[in-house]
Amino acid sequence: YFALGFYTFETNNAFWWFVYPTNYHFVASLVLLYIPYYLIMQIKFLKDRLPTVFWGVVILHILVYCIFYDKSYYHIDTVREPMIWFLFMEAMLIGAWFRQNDLKFRNKFHWYYLLITFALMVLYFASKMALTKMAALSNVQIINQFILLLLLFFVILTFCSIDSVLEKIPVWLKAIINYIADITLEIYVVQYVIIDLLRSTWRFPINWLAITVLIIAAASALHFICKSVTYLVCLPLKKGKEAKK
Repeated sequence: YFALGFYTFETNNAFWWFVYPTNYHFVASLVLLYIPYYLIMQIKFLKDRLPTVFWGVVILHILVYCIFYDKSYYHIDTVREPMIWFLFMEAMLIGAWFRQNDLKFRNKFHWYYLLITFALMVLYFASKMALTKMAALSNVQIINQFILLLLLFFVILTFCSIDSVLEKIPVWLKAIINYIADITLEIYVVQYVIIDLLRSTWRFPINWLAITVLIIAAASALHFICKSVTYLVCLPLKKGKEAKK
């Protein structure tokens, strides 16, 4: 994007763009949050008590919200907000807990999982719409984040419970799903410029289709570059290990 002129050093310095890009901090935030996450998963006392750790983070989340957060307008789920770190950390802990308890839920489907997931999805988008349109509700905007966490929990639970069904889907469809999963990080990284460039060019749904196709294409190119760079970086290490053998 620098090469194409979409980003420039005239707006911000190299540290802002490459170390901790304030307006696009999702990746940088995850890198930072992996430090406490790594410690939690390495310290047996904490790893064996993930629900307790999770609720500890939730309590801290609520305290910071009640004492320090600006509740005069709706902005809690904006990715530029440091407050969203709590949401990211809580989501990571939910994922870790499911990894620990995978066999308890795998292929144990219940219909109400789907119903609750759908209801939470509707509730989540309804809450976003309500908070956007009704300024008086900004005092309770934290509810939006907890609805999203609950939705995340039931999405994972639902798909875990139908794992054997998902394994039976056609190979070509599974390949597409796996590929999209492989490039999700790249999709996130490339999306902003493409959305801003094309959102006003055509009307919906043409603009949506064009944006989607270009994002997938750009993400695929970046994924190829990343894999190539990773291969070149790891090659000397691989040769060194083989030489020692």
